[in-house]
Amino acid sequence: MSVSQTASRVQEAQALCEAGLIEEAIRLLTEILEQEPNNMRARELLGDIYYDLNEYKPARQQYRYIFDRHRHEVRIALKLVEVYLCLPRKLRQAYNVLRRTVQHNPDDLAALLHYANFCRVLIHDGEDVEAIYQRIETLSAGHLERELLCAEDHLFTGQLERAKEACARVLALDGENSRAYHLLYHIYLEEGVLWLAQAAAEQVLALAGPSVQVYDDLATVHLKAGEDSAALDLWAQALAYAAKDEERIPLWRQMAILQMQQELYAEAIQTLEQVWATDEQDLAALYSLVVAHQQSTDYAAALAVLESRILPLVGTENGQARLLQGALYLQAGELAQARDLFAALVEADKSCADYHYYLALTEHQLDRKIAACQAVNRALRRNRQHPGARTLYDQLHARSPEEKKKKPAERYFDPLD
Repeated sequence: MSVSQTASRVQEAQALCEAGLIEEAIRLLTEILEQEPNNMRARELLGDIYYDLNEYKPARQQYRYIFDRHRHEVRIALKLVEVYLCLPRKLRQAYNVLRRTVQHNPDDLAALLHYANFCRVLIHDGEDVEAIYQRIETLSAGHLERELLCAEDHLFTGQLERAKEACARVLALDGENSRAYHLLYHIYLEEGVLWLAQAAAEQVLALAGPSVQVYDDLATVHLKAGEDSAALDLWAQALAYAAKDEERIPLWRQMAILQMQQELYAEAIQTLEQVWATDEQDLAALYSLVVAHQQSTDYAAALAVLESRILPLVGTENGQARLLQGALYLQAGELAQARDLFAALVEADKSCADYHYYLALTEHQLDRKIAACQAVNRALRRNRQHPGARTLYDQLHARSPEEKKKKPAERYFDPLD
């Protein structure tokens, strides 16, 4: 097979992977490697697929094969290190890979940063970590992109002072670098210095212009400062610049959470309906929509969302959805329907303390004390620490002041005693 034919088949495997046809991509790449074991592009792609599938051992095999033959490939070495960090008891192997990578690539900034951070946090082995960081600063001095890489890495690893110093060096080279101000925003936000974080975000807005990211950043500052209305206004401005659903949905989610916290239930419902209209399979948005209706005391609307949108997705056998349905029946005063539902759940799974507890609660509201006592006892047998069941148990067995004055009658038998 010619080189061009092999390259075409690797591209085909890449396309299959991007289309979500993972098994077909793995099969094709395996065939390529059976014919050409040294096809490093196919081997790397196969390793990437296994890594994304959390199948770390086969991913390690692919990356290790390449690393053993190409020690100068820093990209592969760093992928191999990531795999080792996901496997138990492989820190020493990760350290060895980084050490050899730095030996073969003494001027590679990414390799040095990983090695320095690894030595600083995990394994020292006599390395002068400060000396490594000094070498990193020497290599990056006067190079804008390298300084930005250092600042990003230091921020990611929690070395905020080093990150600020790197940003300062970037701004000394380019006083209008919006990336540096964006990094400073995250640094100050992490430190809790909100006014400086806001100033940095406003500087990004002035330099780079309006965007989803900058308005989201400003909203986050105001949210942390307790200025909820300002945060909502800024998220609304961010939505004006959102061009894709992938940008809109996270903004809507944040807005809905805050709106519910502020008891702006009508606004929260409208926001969540927009999420659902974008993705009708979004269960998180649907459950939040149920909660928004529930907290607004519109139990009929909450039940309608649950029964017409959620149950068709999760199935009528889904215990958590049915439990929520029963709780809504209780809140809506539909006690007979609630009792029938909880009794069916108990019959289907007698081991669940929650089912027995909610049945007891319903029986209590129906003023069926003996049935409530029996159900709450069953709940406590399955979970003696169940908070709701313990509270209900105390309520059911409480004696009024008048009863306490009377001579105690024959003691009621409690199977928990």
